[in-house]
Formats: sequence, C-alpha cells, structure tokens
Amino acid sequence: MQLIVTSKLSPERNFWLSYLRNNVKTEAEIKKLLEHYAANKGSSNCRAVFDRILRANFRWIKEENKKMLESVYELFKDEIDARWKQGFASGEKLGFASGEKLGRAEGVRLTRNVFRLSSSGASTAEIAAQCNISEDYVKEILN
Repeated sequence: MQLIVTSKLSPERNFWLSYLRNNVKTEAEIKKLLEHYAANKGSSNCRAVFDRILRANFRWIKEENKKMLESVYELFKDEIDARWKQGFASGEKLGFASGEKLGRAEGVRLTRNVFRLSSSGASTAEIAAQCNISEDYVKEILN
C-alpha cells in the first residue's frame, strides 16, 4: 500500500495531485488552477481531476468568491451554453407535446358540448355564449 501526502509534493512536478484536496482557498491558487485547466482542457484526465477539485471546493468558490465563480463560468461557457440549448430544446419539445395533448382534449370537450347543445335545440348564438366561442366557430364545428 502506498500513501501520497499531497502537501509534501512539489506543486511544479505534481500540479494536479497537489490540488486534489478540499481546501483550495486563495484566489491565486484558484487562478493557477484555472490557467492550468484552460491549457489542458482537451485532456479527459485533466477534466476528470479538475471536476473533482472543483466539486470539493465549490462551496467556498460559490460563497466566498463570486469573481472566481464568474471565471469558472467563462471557462465552461461553451459547455454550459450547449447544455442550456439542449435543455431548452428538450423543454420546448415536451411543452409542445403537452400543449398539443391538452389542446386535443379541450377540442374534443368543446366539440362534444357544441353537439350536445345543438342536439338539444340550442341556437348557434346560445351555443356560442355557453361555450365562450364565436358563432362562426360553432358553425365550423357543426359543418
């Protein structure tokens, strides 16, 4: 079994390991971390380690240093925007589907009411008033 004491590591030679902790608190440390990440953004290993470091220190970044939070946002802006657009498109699609379903149900209910009132002898004007629609729409449904 091996034990790595990260505080004893040389930050220059073991940059990512030296930051793998939950007490990255100075602005200088976070700036250095952001700079290294930006330079190695394409590496999946770098992304994984950065994600762990960020999660371990996020509460402090969020609560104590709004400026750093903006820096983190800028660093991930493309990914955040892409996910936002994807989420918006999914929500829009679900909203349309839900609206279409509700619209159909309301259309069926309205059509049934129009036919029921018509078969009971109500005039076009009476049906329009009771269903809160125009007389032209009543005629369109009945024809």
